[in-house]
Amino acid sequence: MNCPVCNKSGLPDFSIVQTICPQCNSDLNGFLVVRNLELKERNLKRNRNIFIILFAITFISVLGMTAISLNAEKRSIPKGNMVDRRTTDYQTQIVLLKQKLREDSIKKLVFIYTVKRRDNLSKIAYTFYNNWSEYKSIQKDNNMGSDTKLKVGQSLVIRINRKKW
Repeated sequence: MNCPVCNKSGLPDFSIVQTICPQCNSDLNGFLVVRNLELKERNLKRNRNIFIILFAITFISVLGMTAISLNAEKRSIPKGNMVDRRTTDYQTQIVLLKQKLREDSIKKLVFIYTVKRRDNLSKIAYTFYNNWSEYKSIQKDNNMGSDTKLKVGQSLVIRINRKKW
């Protein structure tokens, strides 16, 4: 290599080995220090990139595991218990209640029904009695007039006699 000060040739690589030029007595150790700093900076950049990559992989893994566990929780919840469903199947409930009533010696069942949006007395009567015209029984049991309007959240007493089955 050539000396950067006097251009003398035949010098060892002064970016690797401490060198003093024999012709101009220049201390070329500064080049060694600069090269070492460049190597350290390169190593720091490489280490930073490795850290960023490892962090990204870990983050993506955690997100994936969270998504898998949430998906597994959703699958483990029976559909009848899902919060976003308006109601469970009334007909199934009524069949089960009828079976229970036949088994027991109960003469009457009493339900407390909470009025939901878009409900009307005929619809509720059909749900419980399987007969639209039974809305009159609901009116009578709840001391309602023929012009009474239902309100969302209102509680209604539904009495089912065993004779009606």
